[in-house]
Amino acid sequence: MRAVVIRQGELVVEKMPVPEPGEGEVLVKTIACGICGSDLHLLKHGQDMMETVRNLGAEPDSLDDGLVMGHEYVAEVVSYGPGCRQEIAVGSRVCSVPFLLKDGVPVSIGASTKTTGAYGEYFLLTESMLLPVPDALTTEDAALTEPLAIALHAVNQSVKAPEATAVVIGCGPIGMAIVALLMRNGVERIIASDPSSGRRELAGMFGAAVIVNPLETDLWSLVSPGESVVVFECSGRPGMIADIVVRAPMKTELIVTGICPGEDNFIPMLAVSKELVFRFVSFYEPGEFAEALDILASGDVNWAQLVTGKVGFDDVPAAFERLTTSDKDAKILITPEV
Repeated sequence: MRAVVIRQGELVVEKMPVPEPGEGEVLVKTIACGICGSDLHLLKHGQDMMETVRNLGAEPDSLDDGLVMGHEYVAEVVSYGPGCRQEIAVGSRVCSVPFLLKDGVPVSIGASTKTTGAYGEYFLLTESMLLPVPDALTTEDAALTEPLAIALHAVNQSVKAPEATAVVIGCGPIGMAIVALLMRNGVERIIASDPSSGRRELAGMFGAAVIVNPLETDLWSLVSPGESVVVFECSGRPGMIADIVVRAPMKTELIVTGICPGEDNFIPMLAVSKELVFRFVSFYEPGEFAEALDILASGDVNWAQLVTGKVGFDDVPAAFERLTTSDKDAKILITPEV
């Protein structure tokens, strides 16, 4: 099979064996897979991330072994391994949380050399974790299940929403999905901030009441000192948390989803004196993943607006470049048939 592989810090298309499904496993064929911001980070900062893992006392993957990314996927069931119940018909579309159970231990799909992700034509899933994609749901929308689940988990962590003013910093796919979910939950005042004109336009389409270019407008001038505020920090920009600690009103709730590549800092005494509440969120509960699929299937939000491009395997390196330089792209899908 063909696969896009990280090899010595570069993306290359290689031929590799089709994996064989083991006990309780399913061989699936990639139909569509989103390029995630964490994929961009892994390519650019992979070695530093592995060093952080080593410093935490764990044994990191060796990226020199070749890593096949891809964890935002819709796939087609091809065949079952031994011990499977085979309740979902071969040829059906499925998605799942991006982990493969190995001896009961979850192994990351798309971020580990121990598995193959959906940047390959075929990969393995655990049967017990499969979710069938509803017939009425488009493949493009279904491919947004994983990032929408992250946004849903972030929104679910907020105690202040929906009554508070919501400030969303960084309108990539996760930030955009948070805006849409806040709007769906009845939040009346959503302020979205992003330097990209294309992403600001999308934020307005998804329900942001106030849209800010932080390079031209002081975001915090739009928030009164006594206002009840929840901030969703989705940019991962170094220094952003420190700025929020300084500028945000008293008792602001801060939900952090953006991954800052490296160390960051803030003034604890200031955060304490303002009684700020911090929540750092990652991934989601399995029930939230299933709920995200149901939300997409409900059709009450035009999620397809998030998809700004589709590419085949050969054009993935160019798509990575687009996502780091373009001010118009949000989510680019890899579709092997392109």
